Amino acid sequence: LYNTMFLVHNSGVIAIDAPPTLGERYLKAIREITPKPVTHLIYTHSHADHIGAAHLFPRGITIIAHERTAAILATRKDPRRPHPTLL
Repeated sequence: LYNTMFLVHNSGVIAIDAPPTLGERYLKAIREITPKPVTHLIYTHSHADHIGAAHLFPRGITIIAHERTAAILATRKDPRRPHPTLL
C-alpha cells in the first residue's frame, strides 16, 4: 500500500513520488482527471519502492528532491530513478 498524490495547477500537473506498483496506472489516473501535462515530479526520498516508476514520466519535466536524495541517487545510477533537476 502506497500513498501518493498529484496537484493540477494552471500550467500542468505536479506529481508526488512514482511507486513502481502504480506505474502506468498513476499516469492514466492523471490523464483521467486533466489533459494538462505533468510538469513536475517531487521525490519524497530515494527508495525505489517510492520512485521506481519515475522513468515512465515524460522526459524534460522538472524533478525536485532534497540534496541528500540527489546524492544518494547519484551513487545508485538507477535508470528507473532519474536524477533530480531541482534541489
